[in-house]
Amino acid sequence: MPKAIAAFLKDHLEIHLDLKVGNRQEIVSGLRSASFDFAIMGPPTWGPCGYLRSDL
Repeated sequence: MPKAIAAFLKDHLEIHLDLKVGNRQEIVSGLRSASFDFAIMGPPTWGPCGYLRSDL
C-alpha cells in the first residue's frame, strides 16, 4: 500500500473508529466517510483502489 494512502487511512480511521467500543454502525460510517473523503481529496493520478490510472 502506498505511503500516502496508508497515512490517509490511518489518520481518518483513527478519528472515525474505536474498535474497543465495537459499535458496528460507527465503524461502517467511519469507513464510508474515509472512503468518500479520499475519493474527493485524493491525488487525481490515483484511480479506484489506489491503482495508478493508465489514462493520464
